[in-house]
Amino acid sequence: MNSAESFIITAIVINRQPFRERDSRLIVYAKDHGLMSLIARGTKNIKSKLAGHIEPANLIKAMVIRGKQLDYLGSTDSLQVHKNLKADLDKTMALNLALKEFLRIVKEGVVDTYLFNLLLEYISALDKKPKLKIEPELFALFFIFKMLSHLGYRPELYYYMDDKKKIKPGNNCFSLGKGGLVSNQCVKDKYNLTISDDSIKILRLCLKEDFSKIIKLKINCSLNNELMKVINSYYKFQDI
Repeated sequence: MNSAESFIITAIVINRQPFRERDSRLIVYAKDHGLMSLIARGTKNIKSKLAGHIEPANLIKAMVIRGKQLDYLGSTDSLQVHKNLKADLDKTMALNLALKEFLRIVKEGVVDTYLFNLLLEYISALDKKPKLKIEPELFALFFIFKMLSHLGYRPELYYYMDDKKKIKPGNNCFSLGKGGLVSNQCVKDKYNLTISDDSIKILRLCLKEDFSKIIKLKINCSLNNELMKVINSYYKFQDI
């Protein structure tokens, strides 16, 4: 086998599904190759050495073997397995929601080191021992919000979109169409959502800080619902 037929990747396992009788099909996000589909042979065998390495969220170092139609996973080592995360139902939910949308948004073969590091940072924050204080759905939406920002959909949270003046406290709206904040003079627009000062502060913090700090936020039910509505609506409006 020559070097053109195999290469080494460092990757995060995104998804694992049964394939044929004894194998698994993996979707991984590799740091230097982007989203990849790989076949892991014999992983349904109880004695399989690969099976323990290819669970979703694992960070792995692996050999990829090129085939005529499919690529295969060769020797693999686990770099991080995130046991604390996988033992917690809320954290597992937050993980699965984020991985599902990551797989939907990111295109195969597109290499983006920022997205690789962002996903690893998100998973690592979930793996910390303290319980998740934020609702799992909202924490996953924070991840999506940061992804959108990086991919060219960063909303304006400091100046009004209509007159470019600095945001004033109170009476503000989030404009889905304009991609940022507007004064409540446009509140009758169906694409405008009323937004509180606290939500604006948290959205700013979400884009500025890493997940190790975001995960420590304490958010009450009312604020949770408002943030979920704003981020979810903004995400769906982009129709990515």
